[in-house]
Amino acid sequence: MNGSLRMGSLVVGLTLVACAATTDTGAPETTGAVTDDVVARATAACDGKSCGDSCKLCPPGARNCFETAEVKACNAQGRCSGEAPVCAPEPAVDAGSAWTPCGGKACGDTCSVCPPTDPSCVEAAVVKQCQPDGSCTPTAPVCEAAPYAPCGGKTCGQSCKLCPPGDPSCFETAEVKACDADGACRSDGTFTCP
Repeated sequence: MNGSLRMGSLVVGLTLVACAATTDTGAPETTGAVTDDVVARATAACDGKSCGDSCKLCPPGARNCFETAEVKACNAQGRCSGEAPVCAPEPAVDAGSAWTPCGGKACGDTCSVCPPTDPSCVEAAVVKQCQPDGSCTPTAPVCEAAPYAPCGGKTCGQSCKLCPPGDPSCFETAEVKACDADGACRSDGTFTCP
């Protein structure tokens, strides 16, 4: 009987420790020795961590501590809490060293929002592309096509068409056209190539 009574006290004591609620400041609402223990564990759980980092109240390997299932994070007071943390904003980054995911890339190129030098940044497992405004998003971009050049990459005398391929609003005439020495698409036979 004495053994079961002692075990019951232990369970009640652990339940109080594991289920202690927190206030807006992260301080437990319980009182007495249990409060001091919870505050000490909540503070120790955030040693070396920043506001917003995940944490657990039970130290690793502790046999007499039972972690609750709620997700916890370090708050602005440096304590592990089940409340959503309200952290101070990050200090402004010097614009000269800021990461630009689409810097030097063209619209439609693949990009990563995480800087390659930041191991703490977790990239979402989705393909992202550079947008016309220079942002990096998972949506398909609507990029402006390069202007159509009928004689682009062609030499004088090669055939050409004035209408861009696939343009339903342009109607090509039936006459045969060719590129002249200046790179213009003109009626074939109206000019000579050097």
